[in-house]
Amino acid sequence: MRLTKQLLSARLIGCANIVASASCYRWRGKLVQRREYIMLAKTTAGKAAAARAFSAKHHPYEVPLIGQLGLHVNAAYARWLMQQVRSV
Repeated sequence: MRLTKQLLSARLIGCANIVASASCYRWRGKLVQRREYIMLAKTTAGKAAAARAFSAKHHPYEVPLIGQLGLHVNAAYARWLMQQVRSV
């Protein structure tokens, strides 16, 4: 939640959904199962690279997944999102 608030405060994202999940993976030769949280952050194409870089720098994991999906959204949401990431 800290990273989400930092991204919002920096106006790099306009909104985020946090989803609890169970993750299973191999780490340093061992199988690991742990609870994780998935953040779906919404931003503009113009802020995406900065949001990814900020997330990589401030994420607590050594190897976090930081990706980007392109979406087509309705005009009203796009206008709202632009207002949220605009510098004040």
